[in-house]
Amino acid sequence: METNETTNHVVLEGDRASYIGQVPSPHRLRTFAEVGHRVPLHSTAVGKVLVAHLPDKALADLLERIGLPARTAATITDRDRFRAELADVRRVGYAVDDGEEADGVYCLAVPVKGADGDMACALSVSGPASRVDSLDVLQLSETLRVVARRLTDAL
Repeated sequence: METNETTNHVVLEGDRASYIGQVPSPHRLRTFAEVGHRVPLHSTAVGKVLVAHLPDKALADLLERIGLPARTAATITDRDRFRAELADVRRVGYAVDDGEEADGVYCLAVPVKGADGDMACALSVSGPASRVDSLDVLQLSETLRVVARRLTDAL
């Protein structure tokens, strides 16, 4: 599935998600984050993927440190709701950010596991909600999972 949207490669760095690679969309209107740019974990699809499998105590400690500040009106700011969101991420194998970090931006992310089976990084596709929201989420998540499996095999 060719999306023509921005693809991101992101790792957990302390209490933030850090962009380590990006293939920008060819569209004039696109999302962009410079390599090294760091974003919150609770309001981004990549962040949710990166913390979804943390043990309960580690997640509780993380939430105590970072809180859940609103970035937009759509940001999840309730801890129980955030935990439920992470349970959904574990169940379906991908996370979404529908305007939670930036108004009008939609992002879908999947995990990439290392050779040891632990979380290595996250891959995402992001762009204006007006375009990305119309893509088939299941097909998009499966396309990203195929790439994630290839990266896992390479690791």
